[in-house]
Amino acid sequence: MMRNIMKNFKFISLLLAVVGVVTFTSCKEEWAPGAPDANMGVYFPSTPDLVITADAVSVSIDVARGDVSEAAEVSVRAEDVESCGFFTVPKSVSFAAGEATAKLTIEVQGDKLEIGKMYPLNIQLDQAQASQYGVSQHIFKIGIAEPWKSLGKGLYRDDFLAPMYGGPSGVLVEVEIAQHELEPNRYRMVEPYSEAMCPYIIGGVPSDMNYTGPGYVEFVVDENGNVEIPSSPLGFQLVVEEGGSPQDFFLATVYADENTPIYGKFEDGVFWFTTPQSIMWHIPDGRGNYANKEGLFAVALPGYEIKDYSISAAYAGMVTEADNTTTTAVIEFAVGADVQSYKFTVLEGNVVDTADTVEAIVAGSEDITIFEASADELTWKLDLGATGIYTIVAVPYGDEAEVEDALTYPFYFHKDGGELPKAEFKVLYDSVVNLTGNAEYEAQFPEAYFVALGIIGNPQEIKSIKAWIGDANVVANSGMTHAQIVAGYGEDFKSAIDKIRESYDPEKGYGSVVMGPYNMASGSTSCAIVAIQTLYGDTQVFYVEKELPNATGFALGEYKLTDSLTLKDADGKDVVEEYELPIYLTGGTAPGQLIAEMDGFQFLGLIDAETNTVVFDGLEVNDGQDYIFNDIAFYYDAAKTKAFGYFAASDAELTTPADLTFSFEGDKLVSLDTYFASCIFKMEEGYPFVGYDFYFSPDATLEYVVVEETPEEEQPETAAVKASVKSLGAELQLGVAVDFTVSTIKAEPFNGKYNRVLVNNATFGF
Repeated sequence: MMRNIMKNFKFISLLLAVVGVVTFTSCKEEWAPGAPDANMGVYFPSTPDLVITADAVSVSIDVARGDVSEAAEVSVRAEDVESCGFFTVPKSVSFAAGEATAKLTIEVQGDKLEIGKMYPLNIQLDQAQASQYGVSQHIFKIGIAEPWKSLGKGLYRDDFLAPMYGGPSGVLVEVEIAQHELEPNRYRMVEPYSEAMCPYIIGGVPSDMNYTGPGYVEFVVDENGNVEIPSSPLGFQLVVEEGGSPQDFFLATVYADENTPIYGKFEDGVFWFTTPQSIMWHIPDGRGNYANKEGLFAVALPGYEIKDYSISAAYAGMVTEADNTTTTAVIEFAVGADVQSYKFTVLEGNVVDTADTVEAIVAGSEDITIFEASADELTWKLDLGATGIYTIVAVPYGDEAEVEDALTYPFYFHKDGGELPKAEFKVLYDSVVNLTGNAEYEAQFPEAYFVALGIIGNPQEIKSIKAWIGDANVVANSGMTHAQIVAGYGEDFKSAIDKIRESYDPEKGYGSVVMGPYNMASGSTSCAIVAIQTLYGDTQVFYVEKELPNATGFALGEYKLTDSLTLKDADGKDVVEEYELPIYLTGGTAPGQLIAEMDGFQFLGLIDAETNTVVFDGLEVNDGQDYIFNDIAFYYDAAKTKAFGYFAASDAELTTPADLTFSFEGDKLVSLDTYFASCIFKMEEGYPFVGYDFYFSPDATLEYVVVEETPEEEQPETAAVKASVKSLGAELQLGVAVDFTVSTIKAEPFNGKYNRVLVNNATFGF
């Protein structure tokens, strides 16, 4: 299969161009109009998308002008961008004397347009008569609107907007549902996050949300009842990066891999998305985060119900009582439509194993304080008495206790409302022996090929851990911050939290874990980026690295391969082509291996000590472990008119495939023993040969490049902590000591006012 890798083309998802800098020196300058147009001053007064019907034969665009003194004819130029010849634009537009506006009437073939597709048409007014203040050239979009029919009011259970604004998951609201008239397997939730809807979901209108127009969430159902959300515009913008501009928000299905969506299900008139993290929000450049973290996102068609015994909670802030001294925590609950009542208790500490507590609530145990609430009593005041970490355990009730839907919710309360504490962690990255203190591990996991990750901290303060582990050079050349890398590409380390909790020592105030081992290239600098989210609401990012010993026996680093080839040009004259190929040699992940990075690919080589050669058979170690020599494997250009492949052979004509072989002397590669070329072909029948991107023979020159080392600068964007080489038994002073005893806590339903700031907490990362 041809893979879509385009040589010599780099595509960037978001391109920012700085055109100029405007400096404001005074705020006392008065506005003054610009000089009037010296010409007729023609322009488009508005540039809307032009929606027509299938039987339409024409559509008109308003054209305006500033100088109306005389009748005039203004030339018009049109460029068919992707309109397939379905539109005919007049060569000019006419103004009568005294007339400020005129109609530019375009002939259309509405019966040939694809329903739902908008066709771009670039229209330019005479630039000699164009106004300097208005739009005189614009790409208009013309098309037939998709036919959607309202089905009425259905139900939406939110697991996106409310959590993003600090509220509980599972809020249930009414929302309009529409169905496509021509494709009945397509449905839409209409404007679910509009300014009118937000108060029902999050209790008010967000102060940071820009409403941009009609939004929707679309659901596409296949024949098996699987539901996918194609990227759907939500009709609002948010600022998600400090100092950044507002970005359009979209919802879409998460893909487990390139071809596998994490489907929802359509059953009993309801779109269910019960798999957590199966939906994402994103901005136009593709960055985003999960939007269904609890697996509660669901939408019911009109007339159907969401059978729902879910319950969730969120710490909403605090209230200062009338004595002006006592502060109480405000907790918001959200319950499913079928919850008739619920019971809850509050435990001190971050309690994970709550099965016994759930059982005690159901049994009505007198050993804990149990609070009871009806389904409409959703806001509570908790008199907690002291600053600390607490855990709410709640059981929803229908006709009986719904134990399977029981809630465990930890949160932090600061009774004085001061600054939040700073959790302290230690992140270590070293050999397995050094981190475990067990010398016996060296035989199985030698320091030259294996590393391990150690984390020390108070599990009471940990909400989540994500980590990315790999080559430090990848990080340095990524153009991304440490936080961006671990957020976008890190793995969930939930098991690490469990191990830290198991090893927790209350007297010392911390637990520890060693993760790994991780197999790395000998002689490389390996690194780990660890993001620890705390119950205090912050995320600490750590960068640690380890330089592995070079056990290969080779001088690693850059080599340069150079050669020339005499070719015939179109006139039959000899032309000498010069070729140069940098080769970056690194150690392999096992003895007897080397890795050569060439032309953007990493090839695995085996050391043959008997023949003093290093042999590469074409296995690319970072591209699906594919063998890619001697095949046309990749597209060469963006238009996909050409393709290329790498060819290793024993003859100059490249007709006899062979392994790519280098000879070495001492600790360095010294020569190329086979022919090696990147060949380009036309994407036509027979794949005719076009030429070489490079060509090297055994006569090529191979030299080792000595690079002067320059000290690397620390990345300022993370509070990077360089790990010291210590065992996990090292003493560490950590912050907040937590008492695990159950105390007497007062709670009561609350309907008063409290400070709820509606500002989004959206951050990038998956």
